[in-house]
Amino acid sequence: MEIQTLINQHNDKIVLLELELTEVKHKRDVLQEALEMLNEESISSGRTSDTNNMAVISDKYSNMNWPSAILLALTDNGELIGEQLLKELFENGFQSSSKSIKSDMYGRLKTLERKGKVVATREGKQLTRYKIKQDESENKGSVPHMDETEPKDETGGLGERLKPSSL
Repeated sequence: MEIQTLINQHNDKIVLLELELTEVKHKRDVLQEALEMLNEESISSGRTSDTNNMAVISDKYSNMNWPSAILLALTDNGELIGEQLLKELFENGFQSSSKSIKSDMYGRLKTLERKGKVVATREGKQLTRYKIKQDESENKGSVPHMDETEPKDETGGLGERLKPSSL
């Protein structure tokens, strides 16, 4: 056989294996989400989150849809786990007619993650932290100011390394 033919066959096999891997990863993510919801008893017991008992502090998220409220909450609060996010939303006026609030929220988070707007960091088997994905283009072309890079002495002046040598 010719070397180019072998290379083509191997490349074809690599493409097929990559597709299989992508499919398996997707199945794993779906199963992991289902397990998280089961662990929180939102599916098995049919219970919804006890959002009626939360005291409403403000109307910050009232009249907002899930994605907008989630993105605003993560923007304002930084990194949150699912329970913290749910508490933040409902204590600040978010309203939903969903029968399974937790699973609805986790579904919206998964969609935002797939769209590249949210980053999920998994710690262990059950704890997942969510945060807004930072746009890399914001940091491009950024040059640190001199005062951020140059060492200073205790008085705030230039460090020894930057002082002119005495003659």
